Amino acid sequence: MNFEWFTTTDSKIWFYIDRVSVLLSYVVVFSIGSAFYYFMRFLRRYRRLKNAMRVIDGSSKNPKAFAVCFGGSIKKAVEDYLKAKYQYPIPLTEYAVTSEVTPHNIQKHIEQLSKIKNDFQSHGVTELHLFVKGPVIMGTVLGAIFDNWVTVKLYHNNRSGEYEEWTVLHSAKTLTLEERLEYKVADLIEGGKQGVRENNN
Repeated sequence: MNFEWFTTTDSKIWFYIDRVSVLLSYVVVFSIGSAFYYFMRFLRRYRRLKNAMRVIDGSSKNPKAFAVCFGGSIKKAVEDYLKAKYQYPIPLTEYAVTSEVTPHNIQKHIEQLSKIKNDFQSHGVTELHLFVKGPVIMGTVLGAIFDNWVTVKLYHNNRSGEYEEWTVLHSAKTLTLEERLEYKVADLIEGGKQGVRENNN
């Protein structure tokens, strides 16, 4: 077979190969640039959530803590936690119920909790620290009541009996597949950085 079209230096095939390689290099640069742009955007969004957790520290104009408990008061435990956790005093309001929540009386509790929220609003509450002890259904109810308001920070009582901050209410939305990937990738990177800092220490 005659391969002169391939081996001859002045063959047009080299001209076309050169043009294709230049085009591919542009595609590669564009792809890398796009990936970097979207990654940085994902990372900024992830860090905004982390920063939102840090900002809710009782330093705003009118912070408030709210303990909702069904079956025993948690006021003392919450007060002790807030004093140890934050340098600013955060006033606490408790809604304590000793009776059982049932389908027959839940509407009464919803109305009472809604009135408390309205009272918070009328007093210009700027951030809310929410502690809940009770049936799962009441957590759902509280999420519906306090959504689309000031930033609400959620706390969980772990197996050791200690409170720990988990998230903010507005972040408890259904994430798209893209958003879940964003947070997963950014979380891995943040975790890697934290591991490096710990090893250096």
